[in-house]
Amino acid sequence: MPLIHPRLAGTDLVPDFLLGDENETVGPHVLAALTRSLGAATGIWSAILRHDPVNRWYTRLVLSGSVEVWLISWCPGQYTRAHDHGGAFGALTVVQGPVTEIVCDADWRPRGWRRHEREASPTFGRDHIHKVGNAGSAPAATIHAYSPPELPMRYAPDAAEQAVEGFLFANVTGGGLFDAVPADATATAGAGAVAGSLATAAGGDVAGVVAVGGGRP
Repeated sequence: MPLIHPRLAGTDLVPDFLLGDENETVGPHVLAALTRSLGAATGIWSAILRHDPVNRWYTRLVLSGSVEVWLISWCPGQYTRAHDHGGAFGALTVVQGPVTEIVCDADWRPRGWRRHEREASPTFGRDHIHKVGNAGSAPAATIHAYSPPELPMRYAPDAAEQAVEGFLFANVTGGGLFDAVPADATATAGAGAVAGSLATAAGGDVAGVVAVGGGRP
């Protein structure tokens, strides 16, 4: 039995084929279409959204056999730890923005960043690793979808996270160069996304990972 937020009950914003109990994986283009559709329903998500400057706020909108969807708020200075998505496809739509994404390689090393403006809908593949947050001065919000749902995520170990934080300060919050990040299959920027710095953070042993349970935000 799928779980759906009461505010979405009785609407046609989530197609029936995404609400089955069967464990079917859908691709990034389907997830992006879903987050865009939900993002366009301003009256629904704005009635749910909360901003908490102390603890990053999020709530699940949908959970079925094929997809999970989250509404996430970002007060200024709030970020995730660098993480993957356990092999899931994903997409997000910025409904209040912008938000910043630090893209990492398989060894958790930051290799570039992107600024996703309001209405941008970037997608990513199964091996994508990133850190997302709000480098601006006003609250932001995003809607995320993942398939298959509830896969165990991995977070960057401490040494790697420190390198990512250093990259963030040097190239985003501390002021950096705006060089192009090449498009690739793991993170396709949607309309309004602005490519950022390609500088590479310095070393340390970042090969290790931290395994955690399911759940996206």
